[in-house]
Amino acid sequence: MPESKKTFQVGGATQDVVSILYKLRTIDFSTFKPGQIKAFTVVFDQKEMAVGAKYMGKETISAGNLGKKVCYKISIGAKTQALRGTDKNIIWLTADESKVPALIKFSIPVGTGQLTLTNASGL
Repeated sequence: MPESKKTFQVGGATQDVVSILYKLRTIDFSTFKPGQIKAFTVVFDQKEMAVGAKYMGKETISAGNLGKKVCYKISIGAKTQALRGTDKNIIWLTADESKVPALIKFSIPVGTGQLTLTNASGL
């Protein structure tokens, strides 16, 4: 598909998909109860869309060279086929002040993917 440029309007609180990851790292999930949702508006496919970050609790996972870490498990969902399924788009953020993304699993219309932290430094 050739590259194209388009202009469209978004609200002042709208985030792009990459920025939402950084925004999640500013939330104090230690005050959340499992099932609690934080709402965001993101730009996806040149449209604004409501997205919910659902706190699913804590889970200990491998975080690359950081070793086993207790993480906040966050499910990202929207009312769209782009982020299809229930709890199939999950981010694990270390449950410390750094909130390092240790693991990301996602399901989109073209398939599934996983990003795994292998090495982190300078924390």
